[in-house]
Amino acid sequence: MNPEIIFDMKNLKLYWPLCFFALLLTLSCGKDQDLFAEAIEDNIDKEIDDQKDQEGQVPDDNNQEPDGNPVTDPGAATELKAFPSAFGAGAYANGFRGGQVIHVTSLEDDYRNVSEGTWRWAITRDFPRIIVFDVSGEIELSGRIVLSNRNSNVYVAGQTSPNGIMIKGYSMYASNLNEAVFRHMKFYGDPSKVIAPNDPSSARRPLIQFVSPENVVVDNCDFVFNANEAMNFWSSENFVAGGATMQHCLIGEGDTGVLMGGDECNTNLGGEYSAIQNLFVHISHRHPNFTASVKGESINNVVYNSRARLSRVSCTAQANFYGNYYKAGPATYFSIADRVNLVRDDDGANVYVDDTYWSFMSGVVESTSDTPTDIFNAAQSGTNRAKTSQPPVSSWSLASPVDLAGLRPDIMQNGQAYEYVLGNTGARKYLSSNGSTRIIYDAKQEQYIADVRSGNNSNGSGSDYGFDMGRYDPPTIQRSSRSESYDTDMDGMPDVWEVANGLNPDIDDSSGDMDADGYTNLEEFLNLIDV
Repeated sequence: MNPEIIFDMKNLKLYWPLCFFALLLTLSCGKDQDLFAEAIEDNIDKEIDDQKDQEGQVPDDNNQEPDGNPVTDPGAATELKAFPSAFGAGAYANGFRGGQVIHVTSLEDDYRNVSEGTWRWAITRDFPRIIVFDVSGEIELSGRIVLSNRNSNVYVAGQTSPNGIMIKGYSMYASNLNEAVFRHMKFYGDPSKVIAPNDPSSARRPLIQFVSPENVVVDNCDFVFNANEAMNFWSSENFVAGGATMQHCLIGEGDTGVLMGGDECNTNLGGEYSAIQNLFVHISHRHPNFTASVKGESINNVVYNSRARLSRVSCTAQANFYGNYYKAGPATYFSIADRVNLVRDDDGANVYVDDTYWSFMSGVVESTSDTPTDIFNAAQSGTNRAKTSQPPVSSWSLASPVDLAGLRPDIMQNGQAYEYVLGNTGARKYLSSNGSTRIIYDAKQEQYIADVRSGNNSNGSGSDYGFDMGRYDPPTIQRSSRSESYDTDMDGMPDVWEVANGLNPDIDDSSGDMDADGYTNLEEFLNLIDV
């Protein structure tokens, strides 16, 4: 028999006066019967739970309503974005939420002897965490960084660095890394560090390669001087690919841009990928490419001085293109047939081009008409060349957009996107102790913005890319470190900001939620970077 419905003599003595009073009220005040009965039942439930607590029993919570706090209610927490300005297929990353705060306190790196407080140590931990930086400067990698699923559930908060963090030299490989956020970081290649000593392969690696990521956001990061792609979002048959977003990133002076998909025509490789409001400068091609059987979207990106082509959609990939701005430069081929976005329609690839938000190309010899699809051409299967005789647009264009997970941002007209992207991409914003934002442009960021506006290529002959441009000149990041009094309790939030917001600077209250909106206290501080 269920013990929940047994009333022993002790319980009966306790409750009979209440029951008798309820009966009298029922006879005399029928109008309020239901309300009072509910109050009596609530009181009895409370008394039973209190008695069970005293007797060592656990109250029955199966019928209790959620407490309404998205941080403690897993179902509600999944509806919260990684941060308010996150969009696209990876926007709902949240596995890091409430995790341990990890401090990077050193700019040193040694893959043979990983020390606590280093970047390599922080990024390779195997528990939910938020990484903050007490130092600024350049971290010269001694070898490649390799991550796996066990290193998932991480938020890399580059915006907490005093003056910025540059990860320099070798690449990072992340296989099945899930629930991950990278914000306001600079990743730079080095022509003297192309093949890592701890890499069994002799291949040229992207600066970061994600293999089958799920809920990953890369936001406001710089990728410069890459020997291959700046980034790959690669699907794999070994893992089910989820979704990933690259937004507000600066990709400059590299060999090629970004691949989103997998092997050229492996229909078993899926996933969803978003490229939103990024700036590509002096990159030959792949702005980005969508391959295999992925669903993708390219929204309000700005591309300057491409050489071979823009984006290519191949195999059975499907992609949406909204309001991108393409600007020719000194290295751009003036043969529009091969230089535009290419669609391998014979493979089964399709794109949707929105006629409302123009994809615009400026500075070309040929005049472009007022039809966005004019900067797309069907490509010969297995090649990067436009077909000599172009098929009807209907053979590769979609009548309605591809449906992707995540949230799509408000889409801008291309001219508006051009100004927005130039003013908001890359790792250039950092948080002060009071939560205000400081903007620090490095020399490369200033150069790229000037090149885009002027139509110049100030760092090369106009026909070379990446390490072949003739000069390797990464900017210098001012070295500095936080004092111990900046964050006394080491919870990632400065003492000044904690006191001003009613928090305790002597207690780790990073995972609390002072305003019950789902974002933890630490996230509230980190999110100020977007204010």
